Amino acid sequence: MANASAKKVAAQNEVAIRNLQMGMLIANALYWILRLLFRRPLLAGGPTSLYILTFIPTVVLYRHLTSIGLPRKEPKTGALISPGEDLNQPGITEWCWDIIYVTWGCAVGSSLLGNWVWWLYLVIPGYAGFKIYTKFVGPMFFNKSGPAPVEDTTAADPSAPSKRQQKLQQRAEKGDPRVKPQQRLIQIQLRVEGFKGANQSAMDAIEQEVVSYLNDTYELAVALANNSGRSRPSAQDVLKACEDGDLSVQDLKRVMKRTAKVSRSSVPMFKPAPKRRRSPELLGSDESSAGEENPDTSKTEKKDSSNKPRTLKHLPGQLPDLPPKHSYMRTSTTTAPKPSLSLLDQQLERSMLVQASLQSIVKATDAADSTPQHDLLTEVVNWETVGPQATENMKRWNI
Repeated sequence: MANASAKKVAAQNEVAIRNLQMGMLIANALYWILRLLFRRPLLAGGPTSLYILTFIPTVVLYRHLTSIGLPRKEPKTGALISPGEDLNQPGITEWCWDIIYVTWGCAVGSSLLGNWVWWLYLVIPGYAGFKIYTKFVGPMFFNKSGPAPVEDTTAADPSAPSKRQQKLQQRAEKGDPRVKPQQRLIQIQLRVEGFKGANQSAMDAIEQEVVSYLNDTYELAVALANNSGRSRPSAQDVLKACEDGDLSVQDLKRVMKRTAKVSRSSVPMFKPAPKRRRSPELLGSDESSAGEENPDTSKTEKKDSSNKPRTLKHLPGQLPDLPPKHSYMRTSTTTAPKPSLSLLDQQLERSMLVQASLQSIVKATDAADSTPQHDLLTEVVNWETVGPQATENMKRWNI
């Protein structure tokens, strides 16, 4: 059953085709009537040749617009099967209407004002040459064409989601059933890879990547259809876009055969991952950087930020927190305790006592050396004592 938008397009196409038929009839009838009244002879060679040469492409475009825009209905019930392509869409369809309007104007104007009006028909090839130069010849040989404004916006903010992604996100938040197949596909693929659960933030991130991939594939299919002169992408355009995205037809067939054997009831629900155990309380030296910079923050904010530095705040929430700082940061060296005043006094007394003992030992040694000692070796060794005093220890050999 056709929806409201399809019925609206079908009604607009019927009105456009009816107006096209009336315009073809009125424009050609006016050409012959006005030429019969004001521009005799009726079948002059030059004007008639120009009329026939311009009438042929007009008929071709008329048949083309009628074939693509005519709605198809059920013969018995009259139900709408296909509304046809929208004849008011921009692009090639709009150019077809412009060529038909210019041809009608030149035909009626030449019969009313003169044959010089046919020079206005050169607007069509002139505009076509301008588009060919700006789209193909200029960028290919002269490189004078600047980037499109849409590309500038995308380059300025490549991470911003497109309008289609925003619509899909809004549908997912509202619980739209059209978003459930995507979530089901993600759950099946994760279970095939061996995952038993996942956090909601991880599921949302994967879903955004899937939506972005589907959006890029659709945009590429539309671009391929526009390059081929079609207003809507066909199945071949979609397959070609998938191949450009490293997804071949054989992979699609393999997935289709594998999923066809699995019933929906046999696929278990993908349960969210269990909550992690609460991290132990940090030590006194493990204060978070966020709490040191902003001491007025609440306990909730400190608990949410944990001990992640500011440069790692963009990481997903499902990743574990950093270990305590004392496990990877070098702590300061411990300093020796300062001695007290009483301890210094005791050490000074000990040093003075040692000094006095050493002085007494030195004095006793000097006194022992000054006393005369009997030389025990005088009778054995052949030497004699020399010097003015006999007590001196200066000796020489007695030869």
